[in-house]
Amino acid sequence: MTRSDAGGRVHGRQRRRRETAVGRDARAYVRGLMERVVPEQAWGVPAVADAGTAWAVKNGWLPRDATGLWVVHGVGRVTAGGRACLMAVLSDGNATKALGVTLVERAARAARAAFEERPAPAG
Repeated sequence: MTRSDAGGRVHGRQRRRRETAVGRDARAYVRGLMERVVPEQAWGVPAVADAGTAWAVKNGWLPRDATGLWVVHGVGRVTAGGRACLMAVLSDGNATKALGVTLVERAARAARAAFEERPAPAG
């Protein structure tokens, strides 16, 4: 688990797309891993993907030793409402991992709803 915020994760991904420090083969390898997660880990951001579309996800979860509360994150790429979206949902202070997963998916749905309220960009 890394220490970053949602904006940093999404903007970092966009910034890395323009940089050449990580080669095309390495990016394709990571993208392939994110597109083929085991079914038990196909939660979070993919919950908002349009039916039948491809998605990629990296989830993270960790119980904090000091509090016993869970940190649960989901970062990924989905097609939602016909748009390609990069989404990062970070949560902290969850009583259980399951409650954190529920919160991440609820936040992802709220983000998708906000996108659906705006017209798709031309192009």
